[in-house]
Amino acid sequence: MLMEDNLSLEIYINKMKDKDLYKWWGHYLESQSDMEAALHYYDLAQDYLSQVRVHCYLGNIQKASEIANETGNRAASYHVARQYEGQDEISQSVHFYTRAQAYNNAIRLCKENNLDEQLMNLALLSNPEDMMDTAMYYEEKGTHMDRAVMLYHKAGHVSKALELAFATEQFGALQLIAEDLNENSDPALLARCSDFFIKHAQYQKAVELLVAAKK
Repeated sequence: MLMEDNLSLEIYINKMKDKDLYKWWGHYLESQSDMEAALHYYDLAQDYLSQVRVHCYLGNIQKASEIANETGNRAASYHVARQYEGQDEISQSVHFYTRAQAYNNAIRLCKENNLDEQLMNLALLSNPEDMMDTAMYYEEKGTHMDRAVMLYHKAGHVSKALELAFATEQFGALQLIAEDLNENSDPALLARCSDFFIKHAQYQKAVELLVAAKK
């Protein structure tokens, strides 16, 4: 009787062509351990997260990766990223965390595995807090100080960016950061930048900064 009821229900669901019903039926089939049939209905429902989840459960992480890449679904990408991280497939995990826009997780893995080249791009895609943390990471390592300066600047920590730029003689960065200085900036920093521009014969910029500092 139950099998007949299920058959009637499946016929009804197929007739209705409703994605929510497809998804619901897929969940039911999955609960009955009929994974292949569940995948079929998740496909009809365009439920990419459930497809990826089942493929990972079955050990088909390559197929799960293809679905996440092809659809661009963030939840599916995040699930795949966690699977790869659990298998210590760091490069793949970073890729899928990035696809999921889970930049904080991607940044964490890059720091833990010294993937400094990828780290900069991820920090620039992320929020100011992640930019700040990544800048501190570069500064503490004592490498890529130009990146630390840029990230402090992008994160809105102009004073810190200037201090580090002066300390490490990042003169190109100094000129770029100075464009954001105004009368609301620290007068001591304005004066210091002005002195820098005077020494490099950029008098107009020096005067602008002195005026902003009200000297």
